[in-house]
Amino acid sequence: MTNNLPENFCSVAWLQIHSEPDGDVSPCCYFDIKKPLGNWGKEELITIYNNEQWNQLRKDFMDNKRPVQCTKCWKEEDANVTSMRQRFNQKYQTDTDTDLLATILDDTNSDGSVNKVKLGTIDLTFNNLCNFSCRSCGPYLSTNWYSDSIKLNGPNPRLSGVIDATIAQHRQSDLEYLIDGIAEDGEIHFSGGEPLMQKEHYEILKLLLAKNKTKVRIRYNTNLSIQGLGDQNVFDLLEKFDNVYILGSIDAIGKQGEYIRKGFDWELALDWLTTAKKRLPKSGIGISTVYSLLNCYAAIDLCKYVFENRLAKNGGYHLNMVHAPSYYRTCLLPKHVKEDVTAKINELIAWLEANEDLLLDLDPSKMVIGHWQNAINFMNSSDESSTLSNFFTVNKKLDAIRDESFEEVFPELFASLNTAIEKKDTQ
Repeated sequence: MTNNLPENFCSVAWLQIHSEPDGDVSPCCYFDIKKPLGNWGKEELITIYNNEQWNQLRKDFMDNKRPVQCTKCWKEEDANVTSMRQRFNQKYQTDTDTDLLATILDDTNSDGSVNKVKLGTIDLTFNNLCNFSCRSCGPYLSTNWYSDSIKLNGPNPRLSGVIDATIAQHRQSDLEYLIDGIAEDGEIHFSGGEPLMQKEHYEILKLLLAKNKTKVRIRYNTNLSIQGLGDQNVFDLLEKFDNVYILGSIDAIGKQGEYIRKGFDWELALDWLTTAKKRLPKSGIGISTVYSLLNCYAAIDLCKYVFENRLAKNGGYHLNMVHAPSYYRTCLLPKHVKEDVTAKINELIAWLEANEDLLLDLDPSKMVIGHWQNAINFMNSSDESSTLSNFFTVNKKLDAIRDESFEEVFPELFASLNTAIEKKDTQ
């Protein structure tokens, strides 16, 4: 790594700032949500960024330690999966015009404090407004989840309705400070909830335009359901930026995708992507899939569909492993299913390698193949099949609440998993 940085070093602790809907602040979305470094509703972001906890985190990385708050990354790396830490180190070293890692410690003191803030990514989630209730999500990140959550787990005052802790008086000054200090080739990342439902998202775009920061990369994770808020169309604003990158969240084709992501409409999503490619011809558009037990097969079909139909554009296909809820992890799959899924993923990888012409436009670095290899490694990293019954218990209850049927939408997978449960019960 640049400048002989320690093996366990993570650039994110220097170059990113991330907030949750309730205002909790950390370097990234992989950071332990139960151990935030501060809260935006109570303190200014710049104060949090240089507080004792954040400074200690940076010092730990300088000392080549593995902070416990970063367990997700360590688990992925121990399973031979390329982690978020490794991806961002690569991003900031080679995927930007400036090697941000080369000088990362120049303004850092021995106690982990920094003299000058220079961010590569601003990743702020303003609230949990969302019109979907995806199976792998929950009320903390979706207002649409709350009624189902009550029926599943009972009332929870902390998760009642809209969660929004960013109404503090210092919000505007914080935003201006961050935008003024972001690197020339830095990135503003919008996620949610659903970012296109958040009025603050539009405020930031207008603030960037007012400050003539049109070269900063604008990145989205969106559910491909809406194109604006009120009389404001998002494409009218994005057309004024030089570097826009959109990741549309799709977990499977058609009815299977609609089952996993409650509120998702396959045809509407295809229309959204068509509009985006027309209105933003220079943008990058990719597909992001949350990979779980539910779509262990379906995501393979989706990936091939994306490339065959040029669904994306200069954006490729991204795969994110489910860590929680634990009953949706692919590690729960029985051995015979894991073997079959592994074989089918390897068939997909062979197909991708044989169709390089399809990858050139959509995935120049062929990172999609690495994503699928990671999926195999993570799935086989542990045997959690003894807890498969937990999946059936929770999923069946949610099916009853939503008047849906896993068995009808995924008949082959249901039969295979159910056989494993029945076999275990008779032993």
